[in-house]
Amino acid sequence: RRRWHAARSGELWQTDACHGPALFDPASGRAVRVKIFALLDDRSRLVPYLMAGFHETQADFLAVLLGAVKRRGIPRGILMDNHMSFKGTDVQLACAKLDIRLHFARPYDGPAKGKIERFWRHLRDHVLDRLDPLKVETLDELNVRLWAWVEGEYHKKPHEGLNGRTPLEAWEEDAAEIRWVEDSAILDSAFTAFIERAVRNDSTCQVRGSTYEVPTHLRGRTVKIGYGLLAPERLFVDGGSTRVPLREVDPESNARRSRQGAPPAPEAP
Repeated sequence: RRRWHAARSGELWQTDACHGPALFDPASGRAVRVKIFALLDDRSRLVPYLMAGFHETQADFLAVLLGAVKRRGIPRGILMDNHMSFKGTDVQLACAKLDIRLHFARPYDGPAKGKIERFWRHLRDHVLDRLDPLKVETLDELNVRLWAWVEGEYHKKPHEGLNGRTPLEAWEEDAAEIRWVEDSAILDSAFTAFIERAVRNDSTCQVRGSTYEVPTHLRGRTVKIGYGLLAPERLFVDGGSTRVPLREVDPESNARRSRQGAPPAPEAP
């Protein structure tokens, strides 16, 4: 191996996830071990964004990427491992639209991402292993403590690998080279995907095994259906200047709905 770093800040970010403490998850009704996603700038060691959550999915990573891009601009590349939360098609789509090149480390090769692995050890030694379980009981409380340490201590502490500079100082030296987001529409487009579906004669279409109702005037046509990468369950028909939300078919409810002024179907005895 050779010692190396990116030529400038924003050139390459490293990303990974680590496991934190077990906290109560209201959705499952039990304690679940927290997963923390983070992005680390290779040149300056600055943390563009990190967030703790209960899941380790594409959507969780994309939420961290979106937060990082809003705060620190668009990187030119990201180095990641081969976990499906990084290799999924939604991640590849968003990064392609933002012109971010994806680089993957070899399987089971942790040292290939040595900088973020070192950051995890630092985070565990200074934050995670010192948490008081009586004071940190929710995700919000954990994320507040993570960010307080990152912004209040880590970014302002001289780094041995930066010749005594702090991560924030090293980042600011290259601020003019960062690809800042100048139009929010760019992010909206990058984090939205579209698929095409044929609409049946009963004004429905299928997406991921579920059936959705489509406006009746689109029967027999092929329509473009969009969804947000951070909320793939929320679908809409793209009408150009308008977006019509879709809902799953409820056959029992439809049996009682009037059609062209006809009386509703009688209730079952």
